[in-house]
Amino acid sequence: MQNNYLDSTIYNEIRENLFNQSLSMEARFRQPWGDIFSTLSASNYLHDFSKNRVELDSHISVRVFKGFAVRMSTEVDLIRDQISLPATSASLEDLLLQQRQIATNFRMRMGFGINYTFGSAFNSVVNTRL
Repeated sequence: MQNNYLDSTIYNEIRENLFNQSLSMEARFRQPWGDIFSTLSASNYLHDFSKNRVELDSHISVRVFKGFAVRMSTEVDLIRDQISLPATSASLEDLLLQQRQIATNFRMRMGFGINYTFGSAFNSVVNTRL
């Protein structure tokens, strides 16, 4: 993969050719009470194995009654491959507007939600997943 950067990176690169490898595993279970989904991904650059990333993303959805479900999701990332970060510092406005990234080695997100599915009496014909 050839990368051409607009600004010089933290490794003082403007252009570089990089090769990487990745592995991804996924598990999905569907039961009458709800479903569970989880995926684990890992990748690294071949020129430097210390430049790597591991991501775990999972969610569980529990049906409370027909059509209504409660969902919880989490995502955890270990990030050590931010080779394209610009060497110049980012302004507060760029960070707030998510126009630039800053160096980080960990990210965690959590979410909670509710779903309600409704439709016609022929709902199972139109959407066989329900």
